Amino acid sequence: DSLRVLLMAQRALVAAFSGDATAALRLLSQADAVAGHSVDVDNEARFALQTARAALNPR
Repeated sequence: DSLRVLLMAQRALVAAFSGDATAALRLLSQADAVAGHSVDVDNEARFALQTARAALNPR
């Protein structure tokens, strides 16, 4: 599941920087769901997801 989360976070960033915010948010939501329902997601994948989320939602 860690690899799935990493790939979804990466795809979300690619979609966002390609101008497809809808796809980016959908992928980020899916990655959140996988990370939230799995104990097999390591800290590196969780950090990548957090980083992608921060990049897509700057404050």
